[in-house]
Amino acid sequence: MRTDSNQEFALHVPKENKPWFEGWYVRVCTREISFAIIFGLQISSQKKSAFIQFLDTHTQTSRYVEFPWKAVCIRQHPFELCLQENRLTLNTVTLRLPHLQADLRHSALTPLTASRYAPTIMGPFSYVPMECTHSIISLHHSVEGTLLLKQTRFDICGIGYMEKDRGTSFPSAYAWFQSNCSADTSSCFFFSLAQIPFLKTTFQGCICVLMSGSCQLRFATYLGCRVTWDKKHHELILRQYPLKLRIRFFGDQGQILAAPKDGNMKERISETLQGEAYVTLICRNRHIKSWHFTQGGLERSGITI
Repeated sequence: MRTDSNQEFALHVPKENKPWFEGWYVRVCTREISFAIIFGLQISSQKKSAFIQFLDTHTQTSRYVEFPWKAVCIRQHPFELCLQENRLTLNTVTLRLPHLQADLRHSALTPLTASRYAPTIMGPFSYVPMECTHSIISLHHSVEGTLLLKQTRFDICGIGYMEKDRGTSFPSAYAWFQSNCSADTSSCFFFSLAQIPFLKTTFQGCICVLMSGSCQLRFATYLGCRVTWDKKHHELILRQYPLKLRIRFFGDQGQILAAPKDGNMKERISETLQGEAYVTLICRNRHIKSWHFTQGGLERSGITI
């Protein structure tokens, strides 16, 4: 069973009038350049608008372009989001911004494995309203097309990743990493640790996916995963019997991005597209395999990893 990418990719704005954000994150890695594109909607008591964010390793900058709500055109079944001449679908991205044009095509998408208990990466929490609901649209896929960044043209033939967030606000504290780049080209790695408000309490929740070939290993708090910090080796340790992951993260601060708070993109976070992770998989104290993931997206906000 696989997560329904079309359903997760589609719009989920609630019917009731309340603060809301919805953002689609598309990241592409090639030998020449890595870049991320974020299409988003923000609805708050102060404003109702759309935006596109872009960051890349060529210019080492980020940009934020806002659009009035009247510029938003949304189609469902299949989902399509247009902001003036800029267009996002499950299989394509078109950008027509000043000094930034792109035509990208996605193919061979890899959705998350799923079950009734865990139909999405959120597991059973996908059935209840959350402050921030995370979705993995595709862990790994091929990307082809062109990117014109200022006066530099890139012929894109690389690897892509897509995810999505929706809700009212980002977690008050979180860390996030994702990479498709390692010596084992069939592997990819996703990790997130966040402070989660639930009912009248909060807890620290972990979600993590290590994919190698067609095998997806998921570690999650709702599956019994426990996260500890090894001070001596500066490693995070994830224990989910009979498996264990040892992880070391590296990365600079990166570029500034806008983030949602009560439906308004008024918070600021940092993301680097040059993050690294050393990951070791252990089963019953036996070393299985180690990976060095590079060109990763890495965000740290209130949680140090």
